[in-house]
Amino acid sequence: EEARARAEAKQQERRREAEGHGKMYRPRKDPQDAQPKARAQRNFTDPQSRIMVSSDKAFIQGYNAQAAMDAESQVVVACELTNEAGDVRQMAPLVDGVERVTGRRPGEVLADAGYWSEKNVQFLDQRGIACLIPPDKVRHRQWREANALPPRPSPEASLRDKMRYALRLPANRERYRMREQTVEPVFGQIKEGRGLRQFLLRGMAKVRALWRLDCAVHNLLKLWRAGVSWEARWATP
Repeated sequence: EEARARAEAKQQERRREAEGHGKMYRPRKDPQDAQPKARAQRNFTDPQSRIMVSSDKAFIQGYNAQAAMDAESQVVVACELTNEAGDVRQMAPLVDGVERVTGRRPGEVLADAGYWSEKNVQFLDQRGIACLIPPDKVRHRQWREANALPPRPSPEASLRDKMRYALRLPANRERYRMREQTVEPVFGQIKEGRGLRQFLLRGMAKVRALWRLDCAVHNLLKLWRAGVSWEARWATP
């Protein structure tokens, strides 16, 4: 009873203090009644990381590494890291990164289905950037074997239907296949060639710095193997 009286007195004191500052007083919950949300999660080793699904459908605790490559040289022209599992919100930051790093606006963006959204297509169109982004996840084999051209969509058709049609045109299909030869090999070289299968640091800032360092190493190796000096590469206007 004495403990309860002390708690009530303290609560009244907090109420007077809050009202004295013109604030609304909200009593604190009893710690015994505090319960985490059913879907709440926290990793004590790295609280900023999140549970994500890997390419082989396994659950991992980690980050989502992003990169944009030059289609001709496989040089990384922008890279970013996020703790969001999805890719769709990373389109604008990557495009902004390309412009910031290279000083140029890309003429065309080839991205996988994870980046599809009408908002992203509209964003690129407003920047004057062409794009090919599949609205549906399709395996490479299905992509190569889909030969029949669907009917041309009407002007009132959705962006999704227009993109599906555009991706079935022979010229666009050939261009989109370049993505298999540029983006995917780079991630393969980083993961398999240099063994970056996991990040050894903790925290968003440190992991992002490590990812950018490894992308820089990738670029230096590309230039060295191509026999291009750093000065010659970057002195060209």
